[in-house]
Order: sequence, then structure tokens, then C-alpha cells
Amino acid sequence: VIWFTSSFSWTLQMVDAQDSILASIGKVIAPIFAPLGFGNWQSSVATVTGLVAKENVVGTFGVLFGISDATEQDPTLLASVASMFTVASAFAFMAFNMLCAPCFAAIGAIKREMGSWKWTWITLGFQTLTAYIIALLINQVGSLVLGTGGSIAGAIISIVIAVMNMATFIIAAIVVVLMALAVMHMVKNSKKNGSSCGCGCSGCSSSKSCHSAKR
Repeated sequence: VIWFTSSFSWTLQMVDAQDSILASIGKVIAPIFAPLGFGNWQSSVATVTGLVAKENVVGTFGVLFGISDATEQDPTLLASVASMFTVASAFAFMAFNMLCAPCFAAIGAIKREMGSWKWTWITLGFQTLTAYIIALLINQVGSLVLGTGGSIAGAIISIVIAVMNMATFIIAAIVVVLMALAVMHMVKNSKKNGSSCGCGCSGCSSSKSCHSAKR
């Protein structure tokens, strides 16, 4: 599929990769990843294909650069990929792909565990948003520190967003823990107040008559 879409145009004419179906799709989504430092269509397409399986990221780069049977240790592939990234954007690219929504097989497993597509999508959204913010922080701050194009404003904004996201996560975690403790406390009290005869009246004034009737 990657080879076909990177070799043919929408009119099914064989073209260079730059004019292919895959390139046109990648150029549409590339601006989304531009703040992360990899706003080129090749990296954007590789990121999307990674949703099928993370190892497809390497395979996609291999197809796009015309390298057959490409592996992560292929020197030609490494040189071609390195030309598209700075040090900071390369780390941002890796961080995003490691932390964003997992492959389709893992998504299916999440659906089985959650038992609901609603919570599955919430989980995937949270993962991807967290990955985006971390990659943004790495690229903006890293570029500023390394002097490869980052700006103070971009670094400050990414730090603020990251702090806000972390604060939201911490607050949500605290709420969940408090709710869990409250439920556990209610269950514990319910068991403590329950009677041995099963009528739930051990704590009431008529418990003696209840036990007498039971006998």
C-alpha cells in the first residue's frame, strides 16, 4: 500500500514520490506536526502508518527513500532520515511515536479491557495529547538550548502547556483516588453494620425481636 500510494498520483499515473498520493496526504497533515519539528510530509506519513504497527515507521521511510528491505541499522536509511531532522526534532519524533496512540492490535486490546469505545477513544486521545505536548516541549526547549531555531516564546509556551497538562493529570488522579477511597469506606461500613441473620437490623432497636423471630 505504501509503495502504491507513493508511486502513483490520484489519476493513477506513475510519478515521483513528491507528486504521489501519499505526498499529497502527508502535506495536508504535516502542519499539525510542524511545532514538533518534523513538519515534512515524509515524517508525517511515517507517523500515521505507525498506528498500524510501530515498526512500519522504519519500513515507510525505506519505501519513501527507495531502500528495499530497510532496517533501522541501514546506513543509507540513517543518512536519509538524519537529513530531515535536527537533534531536538529527532528526539521529539521518537518521543511522539513512542507515547502516542498504540498500534491497531493494542487498540483492540484496550477496547476489550475498557469494554467501551467511548473510554477507548478517551484513552487514545489522552495518550496522543500527552505525546504531542512532550514532543513539543522537547523540540522547543531543545532547539533553544542547542541554538537550532527555537525561540524563547515557543519554549515558554510549551513549558506552560506541559505544566497545565501535568496539573490536569494530577488533579484527575487525586479525584479518582478520593472516589475510590469513598467507595471503599462505604462498602466497609455496609459490611460492619450488616447483621449475622442477614436482615440488616443489627443496629436497630428491634434487633432482639428480629433474632427471636429468626429462631
